Amino acid sequence: MRYKQLLEGYEEDLRSAIVNILTAINAEGIDTIDTDQLIIDLQAQGFSVDKNSIFKTLELLPIVANATSQTINIRSNDVTRASDAETKSKEASKIDKLAQKHAKKDLGL
Repeated sequence: MRYKQLLEGYEEDLRSAIVNILTAINAEGIDTIDTDQLIIDLQAQGFSVDKNSIFKTLELLPIVANATSQTINIRSNDVTRASDAETKSKEASKIDKLAQKHAKKDLGL
């Protein structure tokens, strides 16, 4: 019984670590990662994984669009991310204006 609880906890921790890594990568605008790099990152966090053992877990994760022995494609459901240059420029300008406004407010100007 205790072994089963430990194993289930490990699998949940592994799933969470994978989702955290893939989410961070996707937030940077990257939609693929080398499978070997993901394994290296997970091993650095203390997980004992290899290519064969990781695919079962990857298949169950909604963030994974497709996984091969070479690459993992990340499914992005961020529909708010701007795709055209004009929208990106407007968003950047808006962020700059808000930053200036807050800086002036913080300085008491």
